[in-house]
Amino acid sequence: MHFHTTPRRWLKEVKCRLARDLIAQGWSSKAVAEKLSFVDSSNLCHAFKQFYGVAPQAFAPRYKTKR
Repeated sequence: MHFHTTPRRWLKEVKCRLARDLIAQGWSSKAVAEKLSFVDSSNLCHAFKQFYGVAPQAFAPRYKTKR
């Protein structure tokens, strides 16, 4: 079975998806980073921006308006 990704990359994607949902619920970046075991909020922001192309603070208003 081939997944075409590394376990580390897969875990980062899962954590970013969970972070997206928490941020859309109004959680702060700091709280999300702590909840999902990121090193710190800066690490979360970097991973989130790589995955979605925008920082969590910029994503939250866009995501809420699309719901």
